[in-house]
Amino acid sequence: MSSRWKNAWKAVPGINCGLCGRGICSGFIRAFLSNLSDIDSCPLYSLPQYKDARENIISLKESKLPITGHPAPPVSDRGILFTKPCKDTDEKVMAELRLSNGVQPGKTLNYMVFSPELLCSALEVLSNYFQSIKCSKDLGYARADYEDMSITFLNDGRINMRRVNDEHQVQDLYNIIRFALLGSMVCNCCGSDMYSILTGKMVPIKETTHTILNADLLVKLDASADILKITGKSKLINSMNSLGSRIDKIHSHLKVALFSFAIPDDLTEIRSLISEVEGISMELAKTQRSDSEAAQLICALMLMHFSKIALQSLEWLKKSDIKLRKEIVENYLMSSEDALDNIPLESIEVYAHSCGINRAISLMELWLSQ
Repeated sequence: MSSRWKNAWKAVPGINCGLCGRGICSGFIRAFLSNLSDIDSCPLYSLPQYKDARENIISLKESKLPITGHPAPPVSDRGILFTKPCKDTDEKVMAELRLSNGVQPGKTLNYMVFSPELLCSALEVLSNYFQSIKCSKDLGYARADYEDMSITFLNDGRINMRRVNDEHQVQDLYNIIRFALLGSMVCNCCGSDMYSILTGKMVPIKETTHTILNADLLVKLDASADILKITGKSKLINSMNSLGSRIDKIHSHLKVALFSFAIPDDLTEIRSLISEVEGISMELAKTQRSDSEAAQLICALMLMHFSKIALQSLEWLKKSDIKLRKEIVENYLMSSEDALDNIPLESIEVYAHSCGINRAISLMELWLSQ
């Protein structure tokens, strides 16, 4: 990863509220450093506590440190470039896999294939498949181990497997891995991650459609990326009903916590439900699915991604003044007007966290209503 991007992660507010018009903070930073967004699009940078971060990110933009800008490498039809025997034993194989974010070989990659912090988050979903996982957001590098097998992940899209039993296991692992990592892939035209794009709220900037939707995925996604309108609870097959019931419960818990101001001291139940949805989704993804069924599983993982962001904001709001929280919800969050034009400066951070929670609630409501 270039020094410019590496240093940029340290200057983000990290609330991932979406007030800037991007799904999460890293999408905003990529857009800002690529001259696709203005610093004042993020209202948090106007707060005194983010003054140093604001100055750092502006300085990074003005620096001559390189970003990506190298040509996209070739990718095979199956995403597996080669498999061959391990050097130390013919009984095991090694493989190089490569995920593409839809950029044609030889064309310029404006960003890395994976968003580093989302790569680490995605690998947490795979934790049941490995004995240990280590991931560095700063380096954009991760490693997963199981017995004598090891898999390394690089944010340029490469996945290297060592000491795997056979080529069938390579293919099976690859199918699960790329399903889990799909949400962490970055669109070359706008710098947004796949999960943010799948909300239907991200507009393509340099292309007529998001380049990431042309990636070699397990499922063909609708070109409009409005996945919430083509999947939903009413369309779930019987084997997926447990997903719908759990997502319904998560939605109810978040809604009560935000709008009834009843944030539980212990958020374990919500956290457990999120983990269950992710686990069920990955187990269902192991078997061959139709495009519509696979899209539903991807949608479920996307909803959990934003639910985890909401959970972090709930943890933060528990420590804030309840009177201020009530004022924010009643006077600004539930208002049809643009609250940022009127909201007091000292209330913006509470408003940002509340918006992050409300986004997860709204996305789930849309999905549940389909």
